[in-house]
Amino acid sequence: MNAPFGILTDGTCTLPSGAALDVDVVPLHVRFGTESYTSGGDGDLSHARFYELIADRRDRPTTSQPSPGEWVTRFDAARARGQRDLLVITIASEMSGTFASATVAARTTDLRVAVVDSRTNSGGQGLIVAAVARAREQGRTFDEVVALAQRLAGRPRIFAYVDTLEFLRRSGRVPAAQAIFGSLLAVKPIVRIADGRTEVIGRVRTRPRAVARLKELATEMVGSAKDVRIAVVHTNAPQIAADVAAWAGTALDHRELFSGEAGPVLAAHVGPGVVAIAIMKEDE
Repeated sequence: MNAPFGILTDGTCTLPSGAALDVDVVPLHVRFGTESYTSGGDGDLSHARFYELIADRRDRPTTSQPSPGEWVTRFDAARARGQRDLLVITIASEMSGTFASATVAARTTDLRVAVVDSRTNSGGQGLIVAAVARAREQGRTFDEVVALAQRLAGRPRIFAYVDTLEFLRRSGRVPAAQAIFGSLLAVKPIVRIADGRTEVIGRVRTRPRAVARLKELATEMVGSAKDVRIAVVHTNAPQIAADVAAWAGTALDHRELFSGEAGPVLAAHVGPGVVAIAIMKEDE
């Protein structure tokens, strides 16, 4: 039986693995030179293949959002399933043109489409999408679920450490001189993503210190809250992420906890070895 209305998100979203959420994931694109791939959802670029490519290729990867036409194709598929109301939840508009392309597509269809900017990405986006999918499963109406998505937008806080500055330098996220100097010192920035904004909030010299700092920040963020949902996300660092998730499972009071790998689109900008913890307090 089809869901009464559709929920769609984009390929930057990290969702709980194995969860039957009935969410349509629209891939983004990664290009190496003249070769183009799609990432996320039913795309053709696996995580393993992406890391093989960045090891073998000299040209740096670039990324692009789904076109309005790709969104319309998914809208038409939803119509064929009998769904005329659709909720789209995208990566923060500051980080990608995905929200803009989905909004353009929504204006071209006679379906009722609500496009919500999640004001976050990856695991934070996954926490929002999972929450609204479960609300739909519990019988909430389309309007109620849209209102929930809008209320949760920007709610997650993500703390992450970046293992290498090289990809941030290539993507222009940090000046080249600063990245080279930081790489020589083996500095690992600690970043916070909140309400669509990314800022460096600290720097450490070793990976163990970076992990310890993430745990401190997560503990401070959760505080005494009870209705907390947590996602631990990584780029090709599964063991460290598993260790952080195991720690969070026992050290932090939570309602939901999942761990997953961020896709190639995010990894193209931050590189391998990133570990992040996303926290969403629904009772704020």
